[in-house]
Amino acid sequence: MSASALSAVCKELAVLPAPELRQPKHLAEAAEALFRDATPHGPVFVEQDLVDSNGEPACRACFANLWALLHVHLSREGSLFAEHVWRQLTEHPSSPSCRWRTIIYIDEVVPGNALGLDQRRKVWTLYVSFVELGAHALHREAAWLCLSVMRSSQLAKAKKAAYREATKVWQKHAS
Repeated sequence: MSASALSAVCKELAVLPAPELRQPKHLAEAAEALFRDATPHGPVFVEQDLVDSNGEPACRACFANLWALLHVHLSREGSLFAEHVWRQLTEHPSSPSCRWRTIIYIDEVVPGNALGLDQRRKVWTLYVSFVELGAHALHREAAWLCLSVMRSSQLAKAKKAAYREATKVWQKHAS
């Protein structure tokens, strides 16, 4: 950022009211507040018990309700995801005869320092996006919505159930 741009930002910040949330823990509070309220499509998060191959409870999983999550992102000012969607809707409008096509991406991720990976922190992630956003947008993280993140260690016993439940949740909300 150039010195003149930084100066302009500082002048702007001087006249704006100070944010209420200032500490690191406030970031989590702000994120929770964004998704806490129910939407016209129901709650943003739904929980589901996953069972192992013997039918015994293995873990409780949390999935995002796709339509509620879309509602939150598309109505939020400054959402990069919303910018991608609104831009493409003008070029490729979705309709009952020409619905947008979804892409589901599942990956296992090890969060943390790339030089000191702790395999015990591995998580299973489920993302969704739309083909109509285009290849250029799909190469960007902002074009994907995260529907679930679960510890891989918890899913070890219930991996088949996790895929099955993710599919059920997806089918329920994609229709």
